Amino acid sequence: MSLFRERIYRVVVFLFLIMLAPAAGAETHKRLEVVVIHSYHQDYPWTALQYEGFTSTLSRALPEYDINFSVEYLDTKRVKPSPRYLQKFQSYLQAKHDDDRPDLIYVTDDNATNFIVGAAIQSFQTTPVVFSGVNNLSLVERLDRQRMTGVFERKGIERSIRLIQQIRPGTQRIIFLGDGGLTDQAIGVRIREVSHRYAGLEIIHIGRRSQDDLLEALHTAGPGVVIMTTIGGVRDTEGRVLKLDEIMSLITGTGRMILIMEDAYLFPGVLGGYVTTARLQGETAAGLAARIVQGEAVSRLEPVTESPGELVFDWNTLQHFGLRLDDDIRDIATIINQPLPFLDRYPRLVRRALGVFVAVTVIVIGIFIFINRRKNRLIREQTTDTLTGLPNRTRLLQDTLVMSAPRFA
Repeated sequence: MSLFRERIYRVVVFLFLIMLAPAAGAETHKRLEVVVIHSYHQDYPWTALQYEGFTSTLSRALPEYDINFSVEYLDTKRVKPSPRYLQKFQSYLQAKHDDDRPDLIYVTDDNATNFIVGAAIQSFQTTPVVFSGVNNLSLVERLDRQRMTGVFERKGIERSIRLIQQIRPGTQRIIFLGDGGLTDQAIGVRIREVSHRYAGLEIIHIGRRSQDDLLEALHTAGPGVVIMTTIGGVRDTEGRVLKLDEIMSLITGTGRMILIMEDAYLFPGVLGGYVTTARLQGETAAGLAARIVQGEAVSRLEPVTESPGELVFDWNTLQHFGLRLDDDIRDIATIINQPLPFLDRYPRLVRRALGVFVAVTVIVIGIFIFINRRKNRLIREQTTDTLTGLPNRTRLLQDTLVMSAPRFA
């Protein structure tokens, strides 16, 4: 009976320890509440890539935390961010977070950052804020540096201008094209600041909300290379916001050379350019956020003003315009859609050809060995007596001739 009780006791203890294991594991993960506010809509590529870069990087940087992301969208590509609209959005957030205070706020792009800087949401007043994708550098002056920092998106305006001068010398007009929204306006200010530095080069900025107005203004501007600023807010004749691939298809359809400054605009027909990378914006912001969560003071984390990016070209568009890149450009550029080497394009054909070559080589070597052996056998038969196995007259005559041949020192 005592043995039975001991076994029952062991089973009970074992089950008790199993029940405790999940609870013990749960205690090792702290809870982290993050409110995310995006300027644009969920399926906007620039927004989606920033968010993806931020969440994946933050989760890797803080494995000890169970992170909950509460995501909101201002949707300002479709809805004008009027004071009335922003007030309603603020009231909504106030009601939603009335009883809880998030540990961190992450905002993307200008509209959401402007909103959070001016918002009077009680539960957000002391929460650290990290932003990314902001074009308006003057926003630094309005930031509460005790709790706000982030990553600015400095589009390569001058780098793009110089790139055009390198790859297409003789260009007389450059047209910066955008949707006329807040971000486009901020970029326009910087375009005007630098345009006077390029004597003999006409630099125009066109910002229009309507598809028809945009294309008409582009046509009226005359010939020139186009550089895209931000174009996600353009609407069609029925007031619908066009998807990026739709508006870019209309613009590339004009036959102009198109350069871009965001990787989200790299569609067929676009040449390329110096592009800021949405994912890298989010990843950099996540690095700042992780340091804040780990206890570093926000005021010690300076906003990042140099945008990470790269030089990208599309092979097909390069060929279309007959452009040949200089070595100094090609060495630092990423060229997409470039034809694969022959071996990569036709691996099956290469394997078959190699197999045929090996087979033919083996056959030729085999034939050579066979002929050589047959020849040697015939020679032996001609110089050997078949009965005695000794050298015959032919062999003796050959040896005599060799021995009688005079040798000279």
